[in-house]
Amino acid sequence: MVEPAVQDAPKASFQSAATTLRCRFIDENVTVMVHSDWSAICCWYRQNMEASTDGPVKAKRQKKRQMEACKGPQCEHVTGYRDRLLAEERQRTEAQGS
Repeated sequence: MVEPAVQDAPKASFQSAATTLRCRFIDENVTVMVHSDWSAICCWYRQNMEASTDGPVKAKRQKKRQMEACKGPQCEHVTGYRDRLLAEERQRTEAQGS
């Protein structure tokens, strides 16, 4: 599941942007991606929560705590990074328009 695009947002000057950060919820490094339509996704969430149900049971047990702690598409890391890029883009377009 992807965090939906933002309404009334300026056109992004990039196709996609990504950052790697330490997620305090799952205590692991994650990559957050924002696309040019302002949709955003955490790659850890996509890989672990949206993955198919087949796979080693042991791996699922080890990830159970992280899966329960994961905030999903509404995570503050996902929305925060997207909002930061959006603010930078708005500031850039306002500066060009002046």
